[in-house]
Amino acid sequence: MTVAVRRLGEENDTTIIFLHGGPGMDESYFFPYIEPLAKNFEIITFTQGNTGALDIDGLVEEVEDVVKQCGDKKIYILGHSFGSSLALEYLRRKPDRQSSLSGVILCTWYYDRDFIRPYLLKMRDHIKENNIKFESGFAPTTNEELKESSVKIVGMYFTKEFLEEGEKVFRKGQCNVDLYLSLEKNYLRVVDHKEFIPTISMPVLSMAATQDCIFDIEYVRAGLKLNPGFKHVEMDTGHFPFVENADTFCGLVSDFIGDLRNEET
Repeated sequence: MTVAVRRLGEENDTTIIFLHGGPGMDESYFFPYIEPLAKNFEIITFTQGNTGALDIDGLVEEVEDVVKQCGDKKIYILGHSFGSSLALEYLRRKPDRQSSLSGVILCTWYYDRDFIRPYLLKMRDHIKENNIKFESGFAPTTNEELKESSVKIVGMYFTKEFLEEGEKVFRKGQCNVDLYLSLEKNYLRVVDHKEFIPTISMPVLSMAATQDCIFDIEYVRAGLKLNPGFKHVEMDTGHFPFVENADTFCGLVSDFIGDLRNEET
């Protein structure tokens, strides 16, 4: 297995591997918002499932391949949304990586399936209030239907000031409905990291969004009690903080890594 990746800032000695959300979305939504980080770090992104993987086992092995591609650089993994769960799953299944990786950043993250019911209730109200209609009944069967479903509920993901930008973000991406349906059925309904999180001893930065309609801020704050060692920051944005406030997002990531570097010297 060789995962196709995109690299920026290859001359830097520290790498941040970005894991996008979805599932079934692609890496495009990170750009151009995270590009300032390439001034000081190597940035690696990739689209999950580009090897043909359709389950969590395959996605974990994709992450492992990308980590190996980084060589002996200092490596951080940044998981956004579903990517945060993938990052946690990767660490759980590859325990030796807790000592070989330099740190993990969990951005608008979740840790079990308990987020699903509140999210669905919010989405039901959002659909009703905005009179949104789905040709597929929000049961997409094609890549295009999955994309259009996301576009129609863009207000769940972005604050009002960023709805237009959010629609552009969703429309430029490519979707993988087969991956989405597989993980929705076989992983998202059973995911539970609550027993694993207290065992994490490596540096972790938790990034939450106070206006996130997907993972409520109080849900994330409750998750922090599972491991008081996590560093935690909050941004006044929707579910995509790097889109709504790229400068602050990149600054917080840089500060987290910079502080860890200073501790080493």
